[in-house]
Amino acid sequence: MAKRGRRRCEWRDAAVSGAVAFALLLMSIPAYSLSGWPGDGEPASACVSETDAVASMPQGRVRLGEQRELTVRIAATAEHRAAGMQYLCPDAIAGNPILFVFDSPARPGFHMRNVHGGLDIIFIGTNRTITAIEQMVSEQPHLTRPGEPVIAALEMAAGEAEALDLTKGQNIEWDY
Repeated sequence: MAKRGRRRCEWRDAAVSGAVAFALLLMSIPAYSLSGWPGDGEPASACVSETDAVASMPQGRVRLGEQRELTVRIAATAEHRAAGMQYLCPDAIAGNPILFVFDSPARPGFHMRNVHGGLDIIFIGTNRTITAIEQMVSEQPHLTRPGEPVIAALEMAAGEAEALDLTKGQNIEWDY
């Protein structure tokens, strides 16, 4: 009888340790990347031309090199970063590039849950140069993260980074 009781305790201890490890893993994922996962049985919501979150984001200017400027929405708060491009129709995505600004260098995860069009995401390193340009598709099942810590990320409609001739190593500045 003592052996069986010991096995139950070992099993329970292993289960509790596993649950604690899983909870710690979830806590390590930035909050703005946890608004659901594709394929969890929930249908994607209908798209809209504007959300309250996007409407409340301040506008700023991004300078791409010396001769081009782009008007962007600024996501510098956790609430704005959590909302991102979610629920926007493709034409609204095209008209609202968003600059995600972080308080300190980070490797944030970006999801495509409830995003109704493809996106380009431009990761900006601590020296304010482009470190990577990634493409994300609507409802993709994985997070997109930069390969190194970044201080900002610029999201725009798919194909815009190429149309603007953005390249790795290019300098990007912003005001807001």
